[in-house]
Amino acid sequence: MIFSPPASDTSLAWYYGELVRQLADQTPLPGVALLPVDEQSFNPLTPEDVSDINIGIYLPERFEIPDGCIYQNNTWDLIVVPLYWFEYQLRVRGINRVLTIPPGWDEPGRQSDEHESVNPLFRIAVSGCFTLQNGSDLALAAVRTFMQRHQDCELVCGWK
Repeated sequence: MIFSPPASDTSLAWYYGELVRQLADQTPLPGVALLPVDEQSFNPLTPEDVSDINIGIYLPERFEIPDGCIYQNNTWDLIVVPLYWFEYQLRVRGINRVLTIPPGWDEPGRQSDEHESVNPLFRIAVSGCFTLQNGSDLALAAVRTFMQRHQDCELVCGWK
């Protein structure tokens, strides 16, 4: 399997790194390439790494889907995105081989090294920009209702 990392100072690099860490324990697949997608041209960032089966990792920095993806080429066998919104936006533009893998995998019974918890709780993690436009107020209302019914949970926020 070919891994072609993007520039390290982007959110795409973080998401790509998480996927690579998850795949590290799996059996390598010959002829498969995990490639970052250029957000403007929708082509591989590193065309020299293109293989028989190409899986594109797509995460535009400004959350804007450019017109370049409409004129897709046949390079991609699958596009992986971190948000269902991206998947929807690509599908309405005619790109149907899209899979959403949300970031933040959680293995049962595993705690992060930074957080030592005696009483394991169900954690609801929310991040991004806190604005009314993206429904942050609705998310808080839903979490409040959930927490009223389930006392063994906590909300973890990473809002900007």
